[in-house]
Amino acid sequence: MARRHYTQAIEANPYYASAYLNRANSLVKGGELKDALGDYETYLSIEPYGPKREQVLKLMAFIRDEFAMEEQQKLMAEEAAQAELDRRRRLLEEVTESLHAAAEALKGLSAGTEDVQDYSGEFELE
Repeated sequence: MARRHYTQAIEANPYYASAYLNRANSLVKGGELKDALGDYETYLSIEPYGPKREQVLKLMAFIRDEFAMEEQQKLMAEEAAQAELDRRRRLLEEVTESLHAAAEALKGLSAGTEDVQDYSGEFELE
């Protein structure tokens, strides 16, 4: 609700720096860091030497670090998933090659017919 009021204040006066600062703070509390970063940047552009400048710059640096860490974790997860996919692909290729080798080894073998017996009678199950 506070965010809505700060937005209304900004719409009424787009140069009201405190409204941007307060909306950014409420966005941070809500976990909307990207939007908060934009409001902090706007706050600093309107009031570049305001009393909260150092705190806002530190908070912005923290938010950017969070974004960088999330991106790094995402890349690491993608790399791990690709490594697992590659490992499974190599295993499948090894198994396939092994089966082909076993099939080739069996091609030269045949069962002889010398000892085959002919059964021509009827079988009954008891």
